[in-house]
Amino acid sequence: MLNALSEPAILIRPEDMTVAAVNKAFTQVFGALAFEGRRCWETLHRSKSCMSMGLDCPLQAAVARSCPASCTQTLYTNVAVQHVHVQINPVFASDGTIKFWLERFAVEQAKRSATMTTALVGTSREHQRVLSELQSVAGNAVSVFLYGERGLGKENYARALHENGTRASRSFVVLVGKALSAATAETALFGRALNSDGSKVRPGLLAQARGGTLFIHEVANLSLAIQEKLVEVLRNGLFWPIGAQEPVVASFRVIASSEHAISTLVQAKKILPEFARLISEVTIQIPPLRSRPEDVESLAQTFARLNVPSKRFSEKAVEELKQRDWLGNVSELSEYVAELAQRVSSDVIELAEVLGSLDNAETARQSIFMPGAPILPLDQMKDLYIGWALQVFPGSRADLAKRLGMSERTLYRLASSIKPVGTNEPKE
Repeated sequence: MLNALSEPAILIRPEDMTVAAVNKAFTQVFGALAFEGRRCWETLHRSKSCMSMGLDCPLQAAVARSCPASCTQTLYTNVAVQHVHVQINPVFASDGTIKFWLERFAVEQAKRSATMTTALVGTSREHQRVLSELQSVAGNAVSVFLYGERGLGKENYARALHENGTRASRSFVVLVGKALSAATAETALFGRALNSDGSKVRPGLLAQARGGTLFIHEVANLSLAIQEKLVEVLRNGLFWPIGAQEPVVASFRVIASSEHAISTLVQAKKILPEFARLISEVTIQIPPLRSRPEDVESLAQTFARLNVPSKRFSEKAVEELKQRDWLGNVSELSEYVAELAQRVSSDVIELAEVLGSLDNAETARQSIFMPGAPILPLDQMKDLYIGWALQVFPGSRADLAKRLGMSERTLYRLASSIKPVGTNEPKE
């Protein structure tokens, strides 16, 4: 009966407000996730409830009055600004109690099947190119290597790939190379048999990812010794928990990330050539935010609402944000917006408030050459100069490295260590 409805629809259990079922139209618009048991906002790829994101919640109104309710929500998505009309109706059991809540969606500007459904936002051509490349490999098991500057949220792109693939109902497991020491690596990866006969095993990360996705965060942080062990696992499709009597099938998809291209890592001897081949059957570059200013508006408005549901930027304020390079990428923009949203008292963040906060950061860069400025350590001066050069140089990084008299690899290393003024250290 649910599939008889032409519009996207879901059934919600009244006892715990989890999803009992979705129809085919819903999966066409919102992706083929295993929705059963999730909260309703999770089925829409949202990290928080509607109310905490500043959106009306028709379910809350319907439950309070035990009657139908509706609303319209405005979202910034990976497609465009989108308007979603939501209608809630009770489904009664024979004894008159509410058996389910039926939630139906009418989505303006929805693109069925042609694009990925993700928590990522952006409307630029570059962003759509990345989503298209992810979409093309979402349905198969090839390994994918994502690379790009720090602060782009590569883990979020990896999650989007996982959620839109055939493994979406299984775990998305994150392997952080920095967290593995020589002493703990084998146990963390392969697990350990708890009994002498190997009958019970404490699962490691590879077992937890079984049937799902293993995401390797900043793959260059893995030691060469660990890479050698993973090469054997990926070649043979098996691994042995420590002390176990039988091997375990290594049934997971690998997605890896780095700031640098895989060829650069191999040349620098950060990655074993065979390991590089196994984890990068497909490579996708995530473009920096400064190359796609069209995405700044949707990102900034989303971050503002996530921090303070009533907050938004005026049109002039958005245009000013678009003019900035955001060397820390999405991470820097997110942290900047969070601070501004908390500090500004009015619901609308105007141009003057944006100019004031951005100019303060710029002044910190420029004032080092003004009369009376303090003498700074040379390392700090180097960071400021390289950050300025990256911001103003019109050519490629390879050309800039040549002008600075250093290798491109050295410039990448120095650039990645720079902390943008007025922000926390950018995340991946």
